[in-house]
Amino acid sequence: MVISALREEAKLENPELLKSYMRRGYWSVRTLADEVDFRLRRTHKKRVRDNLAAPEGCKKSTIGNLRSGYRNTVHPDTAQTICEVFGIPVKVFFCSLTPKSNAR
Repeated sequence: MVISALREEAKLENPELLKSYMRRGYWSVRTLADEVDFRLRRTHKKRVRDNLAAPEGCKKSTIGNLRSGYRNTVHPDTAQTICEVFGIPVKVFFCSLTPKSNAR
């Protein structure tokens, strides 16, 4: 049995740009992940109250893998929150959202 679900992901265009923004703002992988996770959880409470889909959390490995280039896609809510922390538009780091098929 194959179950296919489409979910959107935001693709990081340039890991080096993320590194430079992290250096400029004195963000470590841990502090950035903690801040993004805090903001996602805060919006999660609002979304539950409004009966909307809940965003994913953000772990240190997610930020570390984005920074190293090992991973280049994240959930759109995570991408938007990362950019909010830096105070820049989403288009600076991430290109258009791409649907990803999850077949089981």
